[in-house]
Amino acid sequence: METFVTLFTGSLYLIGGLLALLVLLICVFLWMVSTRTRQDSKIFQERFDGWRKRRR
Repeated sequence: METFVTLFTGSLYLIGGLLALLVLLICVFLWMVSTRTRQDSKIFQERFDGWRKRRR
């Protein structure tokens, strides 16, 4: 019985941690999208184009 409780609490902690990480990632992504200005997206586009040319 003791081991079952330990496993159960451990899995709960694991699931909770993963959920928290997922929520954090979503929040950061939304924040980046909302704060990204036209200038930043232009710079990113140029960088991405350069990376694509190098890949080819």
